[in-house]
Amino acid sequence: MKKYMSFSVGCLIMLMSAGNIFAQTGFTGPAGGYNIIPGQAVMVGHPITISEARNLPHDSWVVITGNIINMLPGGRQYTFRDTTGEIAADIGPKEWRGLSVGASDKVEIHGEVKSHRGLIHIKVHAIRKIEA
Repeated sequence: MKKYMSFSVGCLIMLMSAGNIFAQTGFTGPAGGYNIIPGQAVMVGHPITISEARNLPHDSWVVITGNIINMLPGGRQYTFRDTTGEIAADIGPKEWRGLSVGASDKVEIHGEVKSHRGLIHIKVHAIRKIEA
């Protein structure tokens, strides 16, 4: 029992000191913007355009609004369009959550920018219909 108690206290002290390291970092950029460190993924909490998303590093989290205009072969890939262009969006059945949208319906997707062999797509984690 004494061994486990000292181990727990040791872990707690280690986590508290690690917390101090992380407490010294954080958002230092301007309000509403994001800083991009080359090669490092970012998380963008406000809607951006497809052209902006294409310039973000692999694994960056984004919010994009636009329209799903068609389904690509394979059943999970869709073409997503906004005023700046088109990008492939990977949307699994779990992410749809029973939602039904047409090509004229505006949607907001939350997902990750994925880059593989020069091809860029969005791995969608959440989708919602934007009511007009």
